[in-house]
Amino acid sequence: MPLKSSYIIRIACPIQHLQTLPAASDYTFLKNQSPSLAKIIDYLQSLKSPSLGYVGNYRAVCELQVGYETYTPLAGAHPTLGSIDKESFLPSIYLTTYADGAIAFSDIEKIVEEIVALHEWEHPVIEVTDPQGQTKLWQK
Repeated sequence: MPLKSSYIIRIACPIQHLQTLPAASDYTFLKNQSPSLAKIIDYLQSLKSPSLGYVGNYRAVCELQVGYETYTPLAGAHPTLGSIDKESFLPSIYLTTYADGAIAFSDIEKIVEEIVALHEWEHPVIEVTDPQGQTKLWQK
């Protein structure tokens, strides 16, 4: 099968109530610890026509990586976790999924906005790499 042009979408999903990461193999536990992750995976499962998460004869295809994130909310921010001018450090799950490179970028932007609506963060970190290899970061 030849290589196919694709978008890569990567989403950081916080794990709110843990200080250390569980084993990556505990999928159900991870979904239960991150409302954003659970909602986004449910969203991928709900898509019935080829778009986000479709690879060949499979749907809801994604990769999960566990890691940590850090940030410092600035004045005017309304953080879900953390305080203004104080560094936050917490475990996260990074979900990576794919979309056909033939999809119009404007449709990818609409999909990203739907994901933003599911995410618990005020400003979720969502990266989109287009078929030409340029990465764009979602911004309000």
